Amino acid sequence: QIDFVWSFALGASMAACGYKYLRRTRRPFVNGYYLWTLICAAGLFAPMGTFFLLKYTDWETMFAYNADTLPPILPTAWVAGGGMLATLGFYATYRAICARNNTLMHFLWVSTYCLMLALPGFGFDRHTYAGTQADWRAGREMGMLRFLVSPVFRTFAMAMTMALPLLVFGMRTALGQQRITDEERRQHRRDILTSIVFTISYMCLTYTTYIVFIASNETRAHLSSGIFGPFAPMAHMLMVEAMFLPVFVLPYYNVK
Repeated sequence: QIDFVWSFALGASMAACGYKYLRRTRRPFVNGYYLWTLICAAGLFAPMGTFFLLKYTDWETMFAYNADTLPPILPTAWVAGGGMLATLGFYATYRAICARNNTLMHFLWVSTYCLMLALPGFGFDRHTYAGTQADWRAGREMGMLRFLVSPVFRTFAMAMTMALPLLVFGMRTALGQQRITDEERRQHRRDILTSIVFTISYMCLTYTTYIVFIASNETRAHLSSGIFGPFAPMAHMLMVEAMFLPVFVLPYYNVK
């Protein structure tokens, strides 16, 4: 699920980085910005996600499946979904660009990156679990240290070492071709910050409403073992956003 959200965010962010060129064209898929989107989405992210799905099935599916129960349709969807959702994100942002709605243009890619990071944040326990599906269902404790020395974490760290520099390079290169004025730069920063504040505030409000008014006493009791009590998933989400969101927004926020 994170891979699919990331694919949409990738396409939306690349379109936003090439907004001045895309505003002048009626052929959104015949340009270097879309080509770079496809290279990253179909040539890197989709194969990378499929590798994790087949090699670390339990972890990649958040312990919904294991290697013996994985439906064949899922790897197929992983391969096809990356390019398709990146294209959808690119085109949705292109339409906002053509409408000269810069606020929506930024909201599409910033909010999607926030959502992408919120998934492992709210699902922190699952995302940092080093065991198998059987271990998870049996409630066996593994601990963070065991995850940090596990093969899945080492592989994930190597994959991010390849993927993130390519993403940042593409964004910075595209932005460098736009000749952005000082006033435009200030407006971009305001729109990006507004999108971040709105999206994270909405997620916090939604989760708080769920805990206070909807969640059962059993659910609250299950979440109350840590220092933050039933709000631990939200605290983890905020921590993940603070650690990793700058990686995705700073190339645009600090554009020269």
